[in-house]
Amino acid sequence: MRRDVDDDSKKREYCRIVDDDDDTFPQNRISVRYPQFVGSSYGLLCFTGFYLGEDDDCYNRYIIWNPSIRKSVTIDVPYYKHVVVGFGVCPKSLDPKIVRIKIFKVPYDYNLGDTHMVWRVKVFTLNGGVWRRPLTKLPSKWFNVYVLCQTPVVVNGLIYWPAYCTRDNMIVSFDLETEEFTKIHVPSKVARRGFEIFKLRESIGTVRSGSKGRYVVWLMDYVSKSFIKLYTFSTLQVGHWNWKVVGFRDNDQLIIEKNGEYLLKNGVDRYVNEQPELVAYEPNAKQFNHLGFYFGCYSFTSYTESLLLLDQR
Repeated sequence: MRRDVDDDSKKREYCRIVDDDDDTFPQNRISVRYPQFVGSSYGLLCFTGFYLGEDDDCYNRYIIWNPSIRKSVTIDVPYYKHVVVGFGVCPKSLDPKIVRIKIFKVPYDYNLGDTHMVWRVKVFTLNGGVWRRPLTKLPSKWFNVYVLCQTPVVVNGLIYWPAYCTRDNMIVSFDLETEEFTKIHVPSKVARRGFEIFKLRESIGTVRSGSKGRYVVWLMDYVSKSFIKLYTFSTLQVGHWNWKVVGFRDNDQLIIEKNGEYLLKNGVDRYVNEQPELVAYEPNAKQFNHLGFYFGCYSFTSYTESLLLLDQR
């Protein structure tokens, strides 16, 4: 995969997937503007972006890619703004699925100007080749639940997104087999509004910020859906960082993108703009390790090779 910049399009970013060892199929070159990683499941990676068709209409393009066999499939639909997307492979049928959630406000009292949230959900199955409604209807009391546009987490046949309703934090899950949505309550001690979730120990992990540079890592119990405190850490032991969490390793190490550092000079904090760097926090040794990777990281995910898409037309 290569990521290029098109100077003729006001430096718009492109994601280009190319099979460099096969020059006989030029149609395998796929480009999208403003690429975004949707998720990984059963050895497949899913990206999304948009492109302009020959009729100058704008389309959303979804790319399902298997790097192991160098094969990809594209799905194009009319362009929509503010769409939450998820991707996963059904464990029972091994059918890749894309979930699109469009959330918008509609008035329910024109005189008072009151509104409530409405969900419009579409599911695309690669074997079916069409967009359709989910097999299970949404609960009637799901209005005002707002799903955050974060890279979702896929664990054990479920897609998870962080969400909130008024002051209540929650996690929304989508079952890839039954296509049923479920809400999981998240206590305020575990996450604040605008929180992120990550795959951790075949479940969901969150990182909660505290005072004096202290952070707490929580793990969701897969059965009870309650949260367990794993460990705490502080970035003050290595200076003030401008950083963000991008994921976890299989050994519970936290992967952090470090974008810069605040240094105290003459009593004043001075920001040092550095090249983005990936570091890992080792909870047992309680230390940060530099990984030697100097680039920005949007999302961190584990990958397992598979032969899915091998027979896909």
